[in-house]
Amino acid sequence: MKTEWENIMFDWSRYLVVGHAFGARYDLPIPLLLFVLGGGAVVFASFLLVLPRTVPVEGVSILPDRREARRLSLPPAVLAWIVFALLIVSGFIGSQAVAENIVPTAFWLLIWIAVPVSCGVLGDWTRQVNPFAALARAADRPDLRQTLLAGPAVAWPDWLGWWPATVLFFIVACGELIYNATATKPAVTAFGLLIYAVVNIAAGLVFGSEVWLERGELFSVLYGTWG
Repeated sequence: MKTEWENIMFDWSRYLVVGHAFGARYDLPIPLLLFVLGGGAVVFASFLLVLPRTVPVEGVSILPDRREARRLSLPPAVLAWIVFALLIVSGFIGSQAVAENIVPTAFWLLIWIAVPVSCGVLGDWTRQVNPFAALARAADRPDLRQTLLAGPAVAWPDWLGWWPATVLFFIVACGELIYNATATKPAVTAFGLLIYAVVNIAAGLVFGSEVWLERGELFSVLYGTWG
């Protein structure tokens, strides 16, 4: 028998999940054309917000690079790793019902939606608690790189720009909006997080953590942009 507190938490979790359209599909209450045009208008308006930050360079408008270094103290990194590990374990061994597992709510509602919005209001406060950034920094060791790669870090190609972060954002957005019936399953989300953790370790080792977090790591770029 569930306690009253467990029933309350289950109800709140179910409402949050259903409210974000996880689970059963439904028909739009408005014509599809209006929905598509409205969504496009919102995206267009969101890009207008960053126009004042652009600077002209030889006739081309670009965003200035972030110059401050991101340093991570040990306690936040350890805490981030512990929470990340618990989410992975919960996704694999916990209930696979979306409304009964903390992983879909923690990732798809908090990490993917609530945290970026909070960064837009407060600034990017996530730099010291981002577990993927912590993993990239942990792998960014010259001695380890010399042992495994027999050389220094690989220079980030200019043509690569921010495309890795862009592609990763597109993949996760497709999981949320198109393939959500599969992507929001706890085990699938946990597996994706685990694979992405390995990607960050490899990228931090090959390219160095600072350039990877600045140009390639999805959440560092996403939260920094919102911030």
